[in-house]
Amino acid sequence: MEKQDSRPMVIMNDLPSQDMVEEILSGLPAKSLVRYMSVCKPWRTMIPDDPAFKALYSRKASARRCSYLIRTWDSSSRVRFSLLHNGTPLMVEKPVFNPFALRERDRFRIVGSHEGLVCILVLLDLDDFVFRKPSIYFWNPSINKVKPLKRFMYGGIDDVFGFGFSKEKNEHRIVRLIDYFCNRRWSRRRGVYVYSSRPDSWKKIDMVSSGLIRTEFCCIEQPTILDGAPHWLACKGNDPLFVGSSYASMIISFDFDTERFGYIAIPPGAVGRVGSSYDYHNAKVLGTLKGSLAFVYSIRNQELGFTEPEVWVLREYGVESSWTKVFSFQITMVVGLQGLGINGEVFLTSGEKGKKLIEVSDRGMVSRVWQLTSIVGELVPYTERLRKDTN
Repeated sequence: MEKQDSRPMVIMNDLPSQDMVEEILSGLPAKSLVRYMSVCKPWRTMIPDDPAFKALYSRKASARRCSYLIRTWDSSSRVRFSLLHNGTPLMVEKPVFNPFALRERDRFRIVGSHEGLVCILVLLDLDDFVFRKPSIYFWNPSINKVKPLKRFMYGGIDDVFGFGFSKEKNEHRIVRLIDYFCNRRWSRRRGVYVYSSRPDSWKKIDMVSSGLIRTEFCCIEQPTILDGAPHWLACKGNDPLFVGSSYASMIISFDFDTERFGYIAIPPGAVGRVGSSYDYHNAKVLGTLKGSLAFVYSIRNQELGFTEPEVWVLREYGVESSWTKVFSFQITMVVGLQGLGINGEVFLTSGEKGKKLIEVSDRGMVSRVWQLTSIVGELVPYTERLRKDTN
């Protein structure tokens, strides 16, 4: 007698609907989605290419609390990455999260992060500082994919990089200003170059038509990205540590669609406090706050032993009179100002060698403190990116 199969029969009507499948998948991390693409052919097409599913995933990702990618290093200059997500620090020390092979004297920085794609600049061997060729990478940490970009023919000590997105071309791009923000008259390579991934190439754009003013400025701090355009703080002079009445006197932006530069004055309240005897100990960073350009100015009072950060928001983009101070607070034992969260949080470092990360809410109250094992170098907002590529 033939033995009957006791396993329950799966009826097609018992399977979840397509809408339910999309709802479930849209709540998964990007790394899991990439793995599930191999389950079946429909998923292989839907997950990376279906516009409706990508929109659903983006809406859910936006609703989730934003993560922050932190670059840290220890006493031996070994670079590590951390993720702050939902208030919990996840120290990632696996090689998969640091795919860049660096020598002890090599350095690198995060140029920017946009829609889960991170632009990394690797600076090779400080002994060759002027003549080295920086290496640039697109990195998708969610799926651990790295794309090395086409190397440039030369590099300079005063090169400035910006990372962003072109809506017209639907691709991430990089702008590079070579030897522009310096006083070297011998520099014949001074110019503005834009990288495009289609094709993998750099092109030089005209400085006059791009609206780049012909005066000496120095971009300072890490650029922030607003609506796909990088924004830098800039000061007159060729030294980022320059102390004077014009220090951090403007904000420079670059639009990847029009390939033109723009200029915005910093908040008037900050201008009035620049040039003081303790200005060297102050810090200024750009950020975004609920879709608007934001400016944080931190005043370090050595005598009283506290730092007083102020948070300003540009209510109407391009209208300098719309700068509004939204809040300020006082805090002691602060080493440095790290950045601004998308919801108005201010991140500061404190403790021994800046290994303690402090989050202050938009009400001026300390909301969280993390004791890290390494020195904080950079902090950028980071959201997972659904696409499986690095373009």
